[in-house]
Amino acid sequence: MATKEKCVSCNKVCSKDLLHCRACDGCCHLKCANISEATFKEIQPLHNFTWNCDECIKRYDGNIIGSLMEKIAAMGRDMGGLMNDNLKAIEGINDTLNDKLNRNDLKDSVTHLEKELKRSWAEVVKEEVKINIEKMEAGVKKVNCGFEQGIDEKLASLKKEVICTRDKMQEWNEKADRANNIIVFNLKESDKTRYDDCRKDDFERIINIVDVIGSGKIIKEDIVQIFRLGKKETNNRPVLIKFKSKMVKNLFMENLNKIQTLGENLRNIRVGHDLTKEQRIDCKKLADSARDMEAKELGDFIYRVRGEPGNFRVVKLKKRQI
Repeated sequence: MATKEKCVSCNKVCSKDLLHCRACDGCCHLKCANISEATFKEIQPLHNFTWNCDECIKRYDGNIIGSLMEKIAAMGRDMGGLMNDNLKAIEGINDTLNDKLNRNDLKDSVTHLEKELKRSWAEVVKEEVKINIEKMEAGVKKVNCGFEQGIDEKLASLKKEVICTRDKMQEWNEKADRANNIIVFNLKESDKTRYDDCRKDDFERIINIVDVIGSGKIIKEDIVQIFRLGKKETNNRPVLIKFKSKMVKNLFMENLNKIQTLGENLRNIRVGHDLTKEQRIDCKKLADSARDMEAKELGDFIYRVRGEPGNFRVVKLKKRQI
């Protein structure tokens, strides 16, 4: 949504996706905050994620130190006032004694006493200041520990979200890589002994299958790759076919009823999507549900799983429709 707010970093008007500082509610471009659009989309639904601009972070740190410095200065003023009051009292006693006593030995004694009192009081003040400084240092350390703990918790939460996002991206990439593929089952293995001859035999039969089912609209160049899945010892290993585009794959899948027009040695093949592990689990659950529904069906209907990967569903069909 358009806004006339200005970015706290570049001072330009924010007109696209932006971040809002939790402290000052200022806005910031994703680019100015070094955050990509992909990362922004991932953190949008997070309820425990907050963002603060650089100025608010600096202000937060400065407020803590400023507060501590004000406490130290106030304590210094209190101690200074206390020292001045005591020194003034000592000076008053000294002046009184000087007025009443003129003997040199008594004056020396009073001067010595004054020095001792000043030294003792300085030591008391020094020790008190030391104790208060230690208390403040402990308070600063406690504040820092709490701040660091909060940062660690946020980093742990962000790390968890990054791992979750990475897993989702890997799953999405795998689905995208399989989107144009189909798997052909029950295609008899070649009787040839040489590997290259077997591949050539499989290729020619697949080209024939694709040509018939695609009604000649799918050509050899529309096929990117053909290969058997599994080890050689396995009987009639599935054959994976990777088409050039999803449009070509859909054209093939929409005409599977033409399998019955293939030669006798090819009519028993079955064709399915190339599914990920998660998609196979979802499809199996739907297939089990379809069997349960069909077992309870009293009419002339059957239940089958239909649709594309990611959009599978159970449909109700009349028996004559299969």
